[in-house]
Amino acid sequence: MTCNPKWPEVVRFLEERGLRSEDRLDILCRVFKMKLDRMIKDLKDNMIFGKVDAKITLSIEQLKNFALIEIDKLL
Repeated sequence: MTCNPKWPEVVRFLEERGLRSEDRLDILCRVFKMKLDRMIKDLKDNMIFGKVDAKITLSIEQLKNFALIEIDKLL
């Protein structure tokens, strides 16, 4: 999932205030987080891909290290 500055709710909020998406990155981040949380909830509760058996939570540092390890494997 990626963030889209052209999501209707973002465009509506920014246009009402005469702003551009570059002016309020915090709004983009908040809307992205809300949509991401909703997607995860839908995946778990509605069992779109079947029953969820496990959940993995990574800290930012763990995620950075994981990305570096995976990039290393590709090279």
